[in-house]
Amino acid sequence: MHKPKSFSFPTFTDKVLVFDGDISLSIYDQVFYEDLKDTDEEALNFDTGESIEHWVKLYWNSMMVLDEYKAKKPYPRPEILVFESIPQEIIKVQED
Repeated sequence: MHKPKSFSFPTFTDKVLVFDGDISLSIYDQVFYEDLKDTDEEALNFDTGESIEHWVKLYWNSMMVLDEYKAKKPYPRPEILVFESIPQEIIKVQED
């Protein structure tokens, strides 16, 4: 049986940015709708009523550095991106 793994590492850079993950989901929904609206009736369920450009602008505007996020924790589902290579020797693998 396959056990999921998670990865952790200490904060080693200030290039760890946090975005609102809910906005990310809205981007995916709208892209799905735009791509399939003419061929798949189910795609209509994914129309957010806003343009992809609208959601992408909101996404980038939600960006904050990790320390700011930890102080405020404004997003229920944060999306954390590291804009730098993570040295392999500091990564810990954990079985969930």
